This record gives sequence, C-alpha cells and structure tokens, in this order.
Amino acid sequence: MSSAVTLEHVSKRYRKNLKNFRNIIGYLLRLPSPQDFWAVDDLTFTARPGEIFGIIGQNGAGKSTVLKILARVTKQTRGTVHVTGRVAALIEIGAGLHPDLTGEENIFLYGAIMGMSRKELRQKFDAIVDFSELAPWLQTPVRFYSSGMFLRLAFAIAIHTDPDILLMDEILAVGDEPFQKKCLAKMDAYRRQNKVIILVSHNLGQVARLCNRALWLENGRSVMLGEGTAVVNAYTKAMSAKTQGLMSDIPWYRREVDGAWDELGKKQLDFLVAHGLQPHHRLLEIGCGSLRGGVHFIEFLAPGGYYGVDKEAALLAAGKEVELEQKGLLQKAPTLKAMDDFNVPAFGQTFDYVWAHAVFIHLSLNHIIQCLMNVDRVLKPGGKFYATFFENPEGKQQLGPRVRQRDGSSFTTYFSKNPYHYDLATFRWMCEGTSLQVENLGDWGHPAHQQMLVFTKRPYVR
Repeated sequence: MSSAVTLEHVSKRYRKNLKNFRNIIGYLLRLPSPQDFWAVDDLTFTARPGEIFGIIGQNGAGKSTVLKILARVTKQTRGTVHVTGRVAALIEIGAGLHPDLTGEENIFLYGAIMGMSRKELRQKFDAIVDFSELAPWLQTPVRFYSSGMFLRLAFAIAIHTDPDILLMDEILAVGDEPFQKKCLAKMDAYRRQNKVIILVSHNLGQVARLCNRALWLENGRSVMLGEGTAVVNAYTKAMSAKTQGLMSDIPWYRREVDGAWDELGKKQLDFLVAHGLQPHHRLLEIGCGSLRGGVHFIEFLAPGGYYGVDKEAALLAAGKEVELEQKGLLQKAPTLKAMDDFNVPAFGQTFDYVWAHAVFIHLSLNHIIQCLMNVDRVLKPGGKFYATFFENPEGKQQLGPRVRQRDGSSFTTYFSKNPYHYDLATFRWMCEGTSLQVENLGDWGHPAHQQMLVFTKRPYVR
C-alpha cells in the first residue's frame, strides 16, 4: 500500500529577528545566524491510508508547523515531503472565512479555496448546511458567529470537500460535546474509507482513543513514534516527572473519570474493607477505567488478587502504564482486560467481591441484566457485589429531569436516559432468575450522591 503522507528528514528554520536589513538578507540567502531557530528539526514519519495519526507535544514543539508544511502554507527548509491526494486543512478556526460575508456566501468562498467547483458546492450545499446545523444563521455575517459556530461552518465545508487527507489542529477544542461527537464520527467514517487524518491536539484522551499511531515532538524533534496510547502515556509520565507533579494539573485519564481521583479511590477501598474485604480475597472491578479505585485495591490485595475490566482500552492502558508503574504496583500482577460485553466468566476465576463504581448510571436495563447474569456466574456463594447508582425514589411515576446538588453547584440528571436512575423494585426484578438478592445500603458519602447497592449470592441449597 502506497503512503499518503511521508516526511523525510524535514526541517524548518525561522529567524527570531527580521527587523533589520542584514537579518532579512541573511535569512533569504540561508546564511546561518544566532537568531535562527529550528521549529522542525530532521523529522521523518509516515502516515498511512486508513489511520488517524496524532501529533502531541508542548506549546512550541513544532506541531502546527508540521501541519502547515503538509498543507503547503509554508515550505520546509530542508528535506522531502510527499503528499498524495486531496488535502483539506483546518489549522486555524475561521481561516478562509470572510467576516463581512454571510454564512451562505462563505460556503461558496471557503469551498472554492478548498478546491471545490461552484457546481460541486451547489450539489453539496444542503449537506453542508445540515451538518453545520446553522440554517437559521445562513444570512448572518459570520463576524457575529461564536467560535463554536465558526468551527461548525469551517468543519462542515472542509469535510464535504471529500479530502484524501484531513489536517486538524486543535479544531475540536471549541466545539460543544454533541458537535464534537458528530465530527469524531465523521472522522472515523473517513478512516474506514482508507483516508488519512492527521490530528494535532492537547486533548490527550482524544488522541489516545482515536489515533492508531502518534508522534511526540519536543523542540521540533521526534521523541517517540508509535502506537497512540503508548505514546500518550509515555508523554504523560515524562511531563509528570518533569514538573514533579501532575501534568496540566490533572492528567488526561483522570479528567476522563471526573474529579476527586485519590479521595474517591481511597473511599472505595475504605468502604470495601469496612464490609469485610481482606488482602487474601480475590476482587473483580467492573468499569475500572484508569484505576482510580484499582490503584488502592491492588496495593491492599495480595499479588494476583485484583481483576479489572473496562470498555475503554486507552483508560486501562493509562492506569497500568502510568499509575501502576509509577507506584511500583505492576509486580503485584493485576489482571486487566478491555471488554464491553461483561464476559467476566472468561477469566476462569471466582471472586469474593465484585465492585462497580459509577457504572450502572451509564447502563440501560438490558445491559445491567447482562452484567448481573455474568457476575452471578463468577461470584462465590455468599460473595458480595457492590454497585453504585442514582436512586429513583419516585419509581416509574417520575421520569422527568431532576436537579441535584454537588460541591455548591447544581446539575440536571434524568431517570429515562444516561445517567440512568433506577428504584430498588427494578433491581429486585432484575435479580429474578439469578442467585442474587439485592439491598439498597443508601448514601455512602458519594460527592454526587450516588447510592450503594449490595448484591449477595445465595449459598447453594442441597
């Protein structure tokens, strides 16, 4: 398979001071100067068809310069660049959009800049408008658009040029969550069509989840090139060690599972110890994510006593390669597996305790039933399965929104959609046909007021 994008020993030089005639002439003649700096320095990599390729690094590492070279906005000083196919570049929000023109007029202007003919733009006009969700504002000059509306319009136009190569620089950072999901779905569809997407982002979670491979840049040079999650985790560890603390205050994988990382993780262990967990027991954690609770469980349990599953392989990898490695806990041989079908019997083990924190709030009835049936198969007689949930005290009579308080602020949740709410009667009905019986232990001090359930496996009766 031929390469779509290849850089071979590419370098890009800039001069810090171009305010005097001598510096300008020297720069044009490529004469060396103490004022020179290399934004990109001897960089080689290949982005293959059918992959999303991530570029990460601190500000000033050279990420945007690489994209500008690929987009032919600027030319490399040295080296060779091979780009095969039609390129669409989203490097700066609104670049190519004229502030005094309306949204409709900008579709034709920006589309033409992107290489689309007027006939092609007319054919795709409705699809562009539908994707952007900006129909009510099409006749409004874009200078009145918010940054998010700029993004919607620019991304909708660029994505409908049907590029072979899509270059994106932090362009999703200003979009709201629903539109980000829409863009990410479109990017995944492009990947399946054997196109290339090169993504520059400080959102390390996004890079870990989306990118097949990633490149870590520092001072314009390649530090690491490899599998996306591995590169992100190595970068996270390096930045944490460099600052002797947490990178950007909260590492990406800790942000993914909300705040109160250590406090809530320790609370989980303290709760289970208070309810009988001993170091010799075997514990299964469902939805362990990046091991907020798992770190504490693994440290407490004997080697080989912890098993964790989560649907997000990137979060699991971060928990293992960053948290466990930094704390020296890999020697305790935890078993971690990515799965989204609750096939925990595949471990071939039985468990004294099963734990699921903030899992049921994201699961529909059918998925919880599937989870309970599989836990029933691996839980020892008399064993306990503790799971947190949002209680629905009104039962099926009340399925509307409910305002909850947390840390002095309020947020709205729903009984009928994620995050889901259930009453005890519903869980008792779910346990029918299993060996499990359920009780609601009530409030256990969770900051978002999740309640605690305990499912107990009945002893065998002869």
